[in-house]
Amino acid sequence: MGFRRLVLRWLTRDGRENPELPYRQPTPPAVPLPAPSTIGAPKLPASGLVVGQVARRGTPLALPKLYTSDPTRPVVDRALLREAWDLVSEHSDTLVVNFYAELFARLAEAPMMFPSSMVRQRKDFGRALVQWVVADDVDSLIAHLGQLGADHRKFDVEPRHYDIAGAALVSAWRRLAGAGWTDEHEAAVVASYTRLASIMIDGALAARHEPASWPAEITEHRRLMPDFAVLRVQPDSPYPYKAGQYLTLEVPSHRRQWRQMSIANAPRADNTFDVHVRSIGHLGVSAALVRHTKVGDRLRLGPPRGNDLVVEPGTVGPGLLCVGSGTGAAPISAVVESILGWPELPNQVYAFLGGRTKNDIYQVDKLQDLVHTHGSQEQVHVHAVVSEDRDFRGYRGKVEVLVPSLHDWAELGVDVLVAGPNQMIAGTVTKLAGIGVSLSKIHFDQYEVSDS
Repeated sequence: MGFRRLVLRWLTRDGRENPELPYRQPTPPAVPLPAPSTIGAPKLPASGLVVGQVARRGTPLALPKLYTSDPTRPVVDRALLREAWDLVSEHSDTLVVNFYAELFARLAEAPMMFPSSMVRQRKDFGRALVQWVVADDVDSLIAHLGQLGADHRKFDVEPRHYDIAGAALVSAWRRLAGAGWTDEHEAAVVASYTRLASIMIDGALAARHEPASWPAEITEHRRLMPDFAVLRVQPDSPYPYKAGQYLTLEVPSHRRQWRQMSIANAPRADNTFDVHVRSIGHLGVSAALVRHTKVGDRLRLGPPRGNDLVVEPGTVGPGLLCVGSGTGAAPISAVVESILGWPELPNQVYAFLGGRTKNDIYQVDKLQDLVHTHGSQEQVHVHAVVSEDRDFRGYRGKVEVLVPSLHDWAELGVDVLVAGPNQMIAGTVTKLAGIGVSLSKIHFDQYEVSDS
């Protein structure tokens, strides 16, 4: 199963593969990994690797035993890896719990690296880790895992920790698999994890001259709805992101509880950016940001992440279709704003932002004003789609259902960006694929979780 299909399977409501998905394919053959950046090769000193605390930067750190710079080694037997996964797949949650139990037993500093409550951590990171290890389409993971390796420095992760985590994962897997486990299964899991960890280490080494995290201050807090706010953030030093990327952030009241937030604008000269936050309940990071944060409060930012929603001048062919809903309007808005600043615009750009009511499509008026200011109404089209307001004069319905029906998008040959809740992404991709849009033209962030 390719990784993008694996993600779509995970995005469906019950975690099972959706029989309506029209793009099932046989398992692709294993392909060699492209060479990692030479920045991560063993011949280079590991000194200068940013691992977290400023005082520890520059401390020589040895690469772990499992690290490999050879893109063809170790060879992963995909069939055996799939068999190993089948032995535990029905008890994947138990595998994750056991993995963390093993990790905490083997790593003395683990309590300081993780949040006090491990429920969310186990659900998100642990499950994703297992999915990445068993994914067949490893090529699609390289950029994402490189960013993840750089991002993990904010947890004070050191190269040696990858050896420890790998041993914990294999031990937990072996114990849960029981009598069906063989030495060949173990070799396949170790080989896959070795390649995964090596890519992440390369990502950390490549970012060794950048901060592990950025201190920042909230300079503006606008609560547009009881459960929704726009925060303007001012990092203390230059923060190098691109339109369409997202970040993770930490608030002092929720130590080590990093949450993903999409950046809602193109890069600005003053090094500020906006994040859009919807509170889920009255507890957690999102509630703290919406209900309790004020101007002057401090944050800590992880490195920017995500490549799938980033578009550069000259990379858009006949046109671009952008579909967003909820806080997914943030990255779509950033992309549209960025495109309006290009010297030459694409032929056609269509952006549809969906919500339940008029209040939920807060970005549409702003974007339409930007389009008019640039005089680009003939090329850039921004529309609202509202699902639960009968008095709304405009497109009505669920954005993932309505938008695919508006044009023959396959005939138009557009590239597609999709951002929003998991079910909305899965629905949009399914509908567009069903009308003939090639999956290679549909882009969404590979690993997203809802905030809390």
